[in-house]
Amino acid sequence: MEYRVRLIGMDTPERGEQCFIEASAALADLIPVGTTLYMVPDTRQTDQYQRLLRYLYVLQEDGSLLHVNAAMGEIGQAAAMTISPDTRYADLFEGLQIEAQPPACILNSTP
Repeated sequence: MEYRVRLIGMDTPERGEQCFIEASAALADLIPVGTTLYMVPDTRQTDQYQRLLRYLYVLQEDGSLLHVNAAMGEIGQAAAMTISPDTRYADLFEGLQIEAQPPACILNSTP
């Protein structure tokens, strides 16, 4: 089954924007094909484009769950973006943004 999903609490580059290819590749690395994926809603189910609004969790080999939204922030491929009423992890995501390094595509871009 295919769904269009927006990561709650994270602003990732849209198609055609700077760093889109790198962010898409990073997300694909976090969620390899065939991986067990859990999609958890917050308050709203969809956005204005009918994408599912979800926190994503990937089942790791050791049995733990990786919070994909947070991981994208940790590696600098997404910026924290709080849109009320979906604010469950807003403080976590803001903290990760402060600690994250800018992605290489930003650092290597020419002004």
